[in-house]
Amino acid sequence: MDDQFSERPLTRTPRVDFDDDAPRSIRSFRQYRIPPATIVAVMRVFLVLSIFAALVGVVTAWMQYDLLHQVPIDPLVAETNDLRMGIVAIANLIVRLIAGVVFFRWVYVTKANVHGFGARNLQFTPGWSVGWYFIPFLNLIRPFQAVRETWQASRDPRDWKSVSGFGILYLWWTLSLGTAIATNILGRSMDERMPIEGYRIVSMGIVIVFCAYIVLDLVSISIVATIHRFQEEWVHGYVDDLSD
Repeated sequence: MDDQFSERPLTRTPRVDFDDDAPRSIRSFRQYRIPPATIVAVMRVFLVLSIFAALVGVVTAWMQYDLLHQVPIDPLVAETNDLRMGIVAIANLIVRLIAGVVFFRWVYVTKANVHGFGARNLQFTPGWSVGWYFIPFLNLIRPFQAVRETWQASRDPRDWKSVSGFGILYLWWTLSLGTAIATNILGRSMDERMPIEGYRIVSMGIVIVFCAYIVLDLVSISIVATIHRFQEEWVHGYVDDLSD
């Protein structure tokens, strides 16, 4: 990824104000269809909140793991632990659901903007970039492809297919699928008839999954910031690009 970034500087150049004599196509392709600043800011806030919630989850799950080694367990202590774990789980669910809604809006806005930048032969529309998340089986690959396309078209709308250096997206999608699958498995594995050793394994699994969510959120922050920087660079422009 660093090699790709080094091909040309990413420092922002002064904003170019097009005069009335500038071709309409140049002026329109250097503008946002939907200004992204607000959704980017909100996305960052909820990703930070998700990190905080996951950190609380790590601590809480570790406390449960430690408690399960104190046999016999006081019933009152066990009840308090269950209540604490339930509250943390609900808090994480609420934060991630809201973050998910904001994320879908960010996906839509960024995709709409690259279409507005004049990128040609894009495979995904703004609507379907979100819609694919809800189509079984195809949601395992299409959403990733849509975000990858947005990354490429944000970097260079004129020749987006030649853009590489998006390895971080593979990490993001691997973590996204991995955490979703692991969360589902852990949720289904909880059983009151489970032996104490089983609860210990599940508790450690919860710790690991929360840690993975933290990494996922950090990677997501980086992706959101990078795509936003790419689009800002395009809108504010390189002066020598305006004649292309």
